[in-house]
Amino acid sequence: MNPAQIHIEFYQAAMLVALLIGSYWVLVKVIVGQFERRLDERFATAEGARKEASVKWDVRHNKIEDDVADLSKRVIRIEAEFKHAPTQEQIAEINEGLAEVRGQNQTQTELLERVERQQNMITDWMMENK
Repeated sequence: MNPAQIHIEFYQAAMLVALLIGSYWVLVKVIVGQFERRLDERFATAEGARKEASVKWDVRHNKIEDDVADLSKRVIRIEAEFKHAPTQEQIAEINEGLAEVRGQNQTQTELLERVERQQNMITDWMMENK
């Protein structure tokens, strides 16, 4: 037998091949297991972040719904108050009435001024003829 040659039996070679394949299989299973564990961690983190964001969005959505409901109530109240507000025609009538009252007031002021002048004239005449 040559010292540089290694002689192994077939069953030993088969066992060696089976051992190498098994070792690679275990190594692949460990790597895939670690990969899956990291993916699970990432998905768990992403799910937690999604739940937090969902809670925040729900809070924001509820606040917006409350604000919209409040605004709706305010609009209804304002509309109810404006039902009693005068229309353009009524405002025009009021302005016409005010103009008429102003005219009457002016007429009465002029009349009172004439009465005052006459009273002053009568008072002056009475003072002179004492």
